[in-house]
Amino acid sequence: TLYHRSRLPFRDDLSDLPRDLLSFRRAIEAERAPRPPELPVPKLLPLPVGLNPGKLPTAAELGHELVKPDPRVEVKAIGGEAQGLKRLKAMIWERALLDHCHSSRRALSGEGARLHLAPWLNFSCLSPRRVWYEALAFEAQRGQSLGVYQLIYHLTQRDFFIFHARKARHALFDEAGMFPSA
Repeated sequence: TLYHRSRLPFRDDLSDLPRDLLSFRRAIEAERAPRPPELPVPKLLPLPVGLNPGKLPTAAELGHELVKPDPRVEVKAIGGEAQGLKRLKAMIWERALLDHCHSSRRALSGEGARLHLAPWLNFSCLSPRRVWYEALAFEAQRGQSLGVYQLIYHLTQRDFFIFHARKARHALFDEAGMFPSA
């Protein structure tokens, strides 16, 4: 998440978590900005002495068929942090999409029209904090941008839904919903 759970201005059980996004945003933004992203580990730790990891089995060796890619997919997301960081750099710094992605968000589709960071964010290959701080660095260098505001808004909205899902737990899937009428 963008904000660490321990830094939220709500009770531990999230019982006072606002039901609307605007109240949530006001409460967390009044507190402070998210922590900066942690620095990466400089190198991989060695394997324990005597451990031979062998080779990784293929999908076929594990009894799975390879699925052909869906041709309708706009972004060919290759997993991993390195690919997520590459995408972030390309979309924010090289293509400068934050300058105009707010106007193209609903109008255009395709590989180069929007940031398309969701695959890497959803699988934790890319930290929302890293995205936040990259967007702020972009804004500091190039001036205030509606695209930066919208990106930060959407990252905050993402946290809102994540924390509501954590609070609701199994009620998220109840027929009555998360907020059953009294």
